[in-house]
Amino acid sequence: MVSSLLGFAIGDALGLGCYIYVQFVIELIKIKNKYKAYKYIQNLDYNCFSENSLFAYHHILENNIYDIDINEIKSSGYVVDTLEASLESSLRRKL
Repeated sequence: MVSSLLGFAIGDALGLGCYIYVQFVIELIKIKNKYKAYKYIQNLDYNCFSENSLFAYHHILENNIYDIDINEIKSSGYVVDTLEASLESSLRRKL
């Protein structure tokens, strides 16, 4: 639904980034725990996305983004890098 609303192809890496972000925010609003919301997005079914798209987001989906060396987080402005940087920063920050 998210990708159809935004006009992206369902298998597109950009669409996947939007999907991950929207699902994270929805879950964060519902449960008000950023770590549980992060685990939630890691456990979603991503079968409708291509392997190439999923690989682009492997830091987010397969690892704990807040455990990755900060030097591995890029700030190029691409959607993948921006989402990684924002999640990493948010999850490392103690509230």
